[in-house]
Amino acid sequence: MADDMSNLTTRRGTLKGRITKFLKYLQDFPQDGDISQIRVRKQKIEESWDEFQRIQSTIETKVTEKTAAETEEAYRFEFEDLYFQAVVDSDKIMNKTGHSSNQNTSNNSGNSEIPESTASSRQASIVKLAALNVPEFSGNYKEWSTFNDMFTALIHSNEALTEVQKFFYLKAALSGDAAEVVKCFETSAKNYKIAWDCLNERFNNKRIMVQAHTKAIFDLESISEESSEKLRQFVNKLFGHIKALEAIGYEPMSWGPMLLHIILIKLDNATLREWETQAPKTEVPKVEDLITFLKCRFQILESIESAQKLNRFGSERSQIPPIQYKNKENIKNKNKSIFVHATTLPFKCYLCEDPHAIYKCKKFLDLAIKARRESVIKLKLCTNCLSKHKENKCKAKGCRKCGEHHNTLLHENVSEPNTESAPTTSINAHAASTPSAKVLLSTAIIKIFSSSNEPFLVRALLDSASQGNFITNSLVGKLRLAKQKFDCTISGVNAAECRVSHLVAAMVQARSGAYTRSINFMTLPKITSKLPASPINVNNSYTTPEDIEYADPTYATPGEIDLLLGAEVFFDTLRSGQFRPIENGPIYQETAFGWVVAGAVQRETHNNTGHTFVAQTVQGDCCRQIEKQMSNFWRLEELRGEECYSLDEKQCIEHFEKTVTKGEDGRFIVQLPFKKNPIELGSSKAIALKRFMSTENRLRGNPQLKEAYVNFIDEYLKLGHMEQVLENNQNNKPVYYIPHHAVLRDNSITTKLRVVFDASCATNTGKSLNDILLKGPSIQEDLINIISRFR
Repeated sequence: MADDMSNLTTRRGTLKGRITKFLKYLQDFPQDGDISQIRVRKQKIEESWDEFQRIQSTIETKVTEKTAAETEEAYRFEFEDLYFQAVVDSDKIMNKTGHSSNQNTSNNSGNSEIPESTASSRQASIVKLAALNVPEFSGNYKEWSTFNDMFTALIHSNEALTEVQKFFYLKAALSGDAAEVVKCFETSAKNYKIAWDCLNERFNNKRIMVQAHTKAIFDLESISEESSEKLRQFVNKLFGHIKALEAIGYEPMSWGPMLLHIILIKLDNATLREWETQAPKTEVPKVEDLITFLKCRFQILESIESAQKLNRFGSERSQIPPIQYKNKENIKNKNKSIFVHATTLPFKCYLCEDPHAIYKCKKFLDLAIKARRESVIKLKLCTNCLSKHKENKCKAKGCRKCGEHHNTLLHENVSEPNTESAPTTSINAHAASTPSAKVLLSTAIIKIFSSSNEPFLVRALLDSASQGNFITNSLVGKLRLAKQKFDCTISGVNAAECRVSHLVAAMVQARSGAYTRSINFMTLPKITSKLPASPINVNNSYTTPEDIEYADPTYATPGEIDLLLGAEVFFDTLRSGQFRPIENGPIYQETAFGWVVAGAVQRETHNNTGHTFVAQTVQGDCCRQIEKQMSNFWRLEELRGEECYSLDEKQCIEHFEKTVTKGEDGRFIVQLPFKKNPIELGSSKAIALKRFMSTENRLRGNPQLKEAYVNFIDEYLKLGHMEQVLENNQNNKPVYYIPHHAVLRDNSITTKLRVVFDASCATNTGKSLNDILLKGPSIQEDLINIISRFR
């Protein structure tokens, strides 16, 4: 049996060498060479492929060990890559040479009469068309029809290709889920039709394809503003999905009102208003009419936007002084120099040289005011605009706090004399309460719609003194609204500032449905504390009309605020109704959301707590005190307990402590922690040699990998990690040969080649070196413990 395996392996190597020689022949093939040579050699290569399949299958059936089976599988993959590369290269050369010969034949045909159709086709062939590439298919049902038609036309129905070549092109065109369908099939002629039928059975599913296109129509992105580009993209996607459904055999145009509703709710207000003016008033319009209207609409918008750009260009040009028109070349050169400056000079921070302005530099902002001034002077920057320019050329307005000629980031607060060394804490507070009365703020319970058009009831604060509208981050996550990047600074009481980084759009509606509006909100972690701060006892000291509907029935009970509607919405919702039951009491105001209650209410207690905005600055010893408190906090949080080891781990630790020694060269020496008698290992030389020969064959085909592997082994010898041993074993001690192989990672940044020593390789007794060694405890801490402490 050993002789048979040796003969099969030798014959397999001969076949592989034949393909390698053919590849070398193709690489050196001259341009004027005989194409018949390639055809004959290719036939021999195809015969070698069939013989290799028989030999490799025989070898794989005789191999029983797992590691040897993996080696044989790798050899098969390597042989297949060589064969297919040779077939593709030969086809390229034959197609190229055949095309040239056809042209020469047509040119030397003499003066014979040529049919008109043939002449026209030859004249059309003068135009060089782009090569048709085989399409790729990843398993998306919406792409199956396109892939099926193109692959059938280019490959499947091409009689010039063999079944093996078709299978090769099919595997190269598949990825993702589609590749998994044919992954288990061997690349052979008989398996091509089976694989192609499996793909058709898997992805030619009309039901799933209809569902995919229908869902895509439902999920079309809504248009928030009037734009020709967005409307054109919307119409193209909609029309594409409708035509795809019609190609399958369905008629989405017959969906009527349902499809009309889906399209209309995704249009912007201006387009929707224009459609309503043109649509029939008493009958249900057709889907075709709506699509025709949308096509005309984006064409009109494109014309308008193009005209606006031309007008803008003309107005900008008219602003150039007349004296400059005398020399048009100067204007041209000036514009050109500005363009070059903008594209060649990188924008860098003066302090850290990163691509941002210095007023956005984290390193600069972390400095104290005094240190910032020193840095600006050292870098020779303008103290007003924080940039470099000629003297007396700064056009910045100055500090926004004091109005002086310096940047706001360099503004220093004026402190009391003789207080520089003392730690200071400054607190600025403003309260919305008085000793005798509490002020109610206008709140309302309204509807807000999520990304899936699902309504949610939320509590909103109506603020006539706010220039913006705000929403909490928790509500944004609940509604799953799409965030947009937005950089803005919000200024409040005593010039207290906070930054907003995102913007969302949402539709709000009164509970009665009488008022609906789309609003842009800025996101904040929290808008305010609960309103009111404490429960208010609404006594019956005055009477209110019984038929009014409160905008917030819980206005007297403390509750969280989810939204803040600013002046833009506040005055839009005001209505004419208003009354005050008692003098100096709350005011009842009618709005689109219902009746809101605002104003002063009498207190029953002397608690002076109200809404307070606090801006606190801590300096000096307070920082060190806070740092010490945080250090103590983390010490209290740290959990320490006795580590529990298994019996094997305890034995391994004891063995290590007893046997570890330190050599003269400073290295630590540890004996192997055997838990069983090493005699049980048996013989491992045969399998190690077999694995070694497999590695040799692999390295022979990859010179770069071989060079890296040899360098690694030489380094091991120089470092003394291994040494040469004699072939004979005179002491008859247990011996274990450790197989090794290379693992190459091209995407690795540090170590691309790693040599793996496989001590888990079983011997003829079925046991490996790892099986008879004790397993020590894990040195690294468990990942779950690290994550649980992370904050």
